Amino acid sequence: HGDERGRKAFNGLVLLQADASGLQQLGRLKSAKADGMVSRSLVIGDAAYLLSDNALQANSLDTHRKIDKLTLS
Repeated sequence: HGDERGRKAFNGLVLLQADASGLQQLGRLKSAKADGMVSRSLVIGDAAYLLSDNALQANSLDTHRKIDKLTLS
């Protein structure tokens, strides 16, 4: 998958911060291609959860590193 310029499509979550001056991108949390497309995300405490076709993945909001992943069957 990609766009008309040949760039690869991003599958994951873009972390944004909103303030009076607008939106600022804080980072991107990737999902493995084998996990399928990310359809939902949720922030609880210090973690962001990404629900994809085949997995539920938790990432740290501070470091953006994957905490854990549950593969769905």
